[in-house]
Amino acid sequence: MNKMLLLGSSIIKRFHYIEPGWTVTNLGIERLLTTYLSTDECANMVLNGMIFPVNEFGGKLSFREDNEFRRTELSIQPSYHSMIFYCGNNDLKRGISVDIVIDNICLFLQKFHEYFPHTHIFVLSILYSPKNHILQLFPQIEYINSQLHVFVANHNNFFHFIDLKHNISDNMYYGDDLVHLNKHGYEILQQIILNRDYTTNSVGDSRSPTELVVGFFEP
Repeated sequence: MNKMLLLGSSIIKRFHYIEPGWTVTNLGIERLLTTYLSTDECANMVLNGMIFPVNEFGGKLSFREDNEFRRTELSIQPSYHSMIFYCGNNDLKRGISVDIVIDNICLFLQKFHEYFPHTHIFVLSILYSPKNHILQLFPQIEYINSQLHVFVANHNNFFHFIDLKHNISDNMYYGDDLVHLNKHGYEILQQIILNRDYTTNSVGDSRSPTELVVGFFEP
């Protein structure tokens, strides 16, 4: 049975992905910042499957035992065939520059590939959520997504970019917080990942969300 790893922020954590014939491990972390992943100490801990403490309130990362920290056991093994990655939105909301976000993501993905050279990496574009529209973050998101697309295109066939812009932009796919996907949104994301293509660096689906849906996905 093939193995898949889901890694990233709360969009990933709340994603109950199911695929026949696959074992899926979800290592999503609430309020994860790319800044955390960019540090050698943190990245090495993640990639070596060690304990990764993250402040529940999104504060400064601290490697210590404390009740205010949630400790998540990460177990990443070389046998993973595919990895789905989503992160970066939290950084933008904190005012971290787009260039730093891009550098952080690229640095972590390169390190991940060095550890697991035969794992296919699928990078999800940052979502054009209603909250991001209110915060006027669309220009920054557009720039980051375009640069991540270029980064993936310039690497080998184990890197893939999944553009979500035309499939999950409508308000109807988001929850009351205007940030996270609702059941309908996750159903669309489920179908997009199910239809992923290993033969190309760029994965975009021109079909409408109604064409993608084949059944109601219950997370």
